[in-house]
Amino acid sequence: MLGVLIAVLGVELIQLYGKLRREQVREGELSSQVQELRQENDSLRSDLEKADDEEFVKNKARQQLNMVEAGERIFIDVNH
Repeated sequence: MLGVLIAVLGVELIQLYGKLRREQVREGELSSQVQELRQENDSLRSDLEKADDEEFVKNKARQQLNMVEAGERIFIDVNH
């Protein structure tokens, strides 16, 4: 009887250890995601602080929206 109880407890302990390891891995993954999101947040805050800077806004419009100012010409390199 005692042997069966020890065996059952041993199996439960092994299962709990496996679950603990999986949760530790998940915690590490989530921690990495949190760090990435914090960095992105910092970058967005920095951009927001510069929203009143006309040159900054123009550069963002050029880089992210491919916009140009009136009178500018766009040259497209068809070789690449």
